[in-house]
Amino acid sequence: MIGVHDHERHAPQELLLNIKLDCLELSARQTDNITDTVNYEALEATLIDTAEKSSFNLIERLAQVLLDACLNFDERIKEVEIRLEKPGCLKNARAAGVVLQCTRTSPAHQDVTPHLMRGPVTD
Repeated sequence: MIGVHDHERHAPQELLLNIKLDCLELSARQTDNITDTVNYEALEATLIDTAEKSSFNLIERLAQVLLDACLNFDERIKEVEIRLEKPGCLKNARAAGVVLQCTRTSPAHQDVTPHLMRGPVTD
């Protein structure tokens, strides 16, 4: 569940998620072996499970939780950019959305610098 208003909390809502991953050198370009890259199918399943089990008021919070899940998924992921949109929630825009970006600066990614752009997404 996601949303501040009561009418948003009664049923699951559609969310659109785009993720950009910056990974450490991946040998899959030469080996063509799935074990030599991030398993995107498994990452997708992890993110869907995380989102479906969540209950937040704000998409900013859900985006942060999904960003953390990406960094925890595979140590080869060094940077994540997430664009999370909630279509149809604003009268005069296609969606409300947020973009978060985080770079892993330590093995435990304790020192992160999120960059947040919020507001209606109209493009």
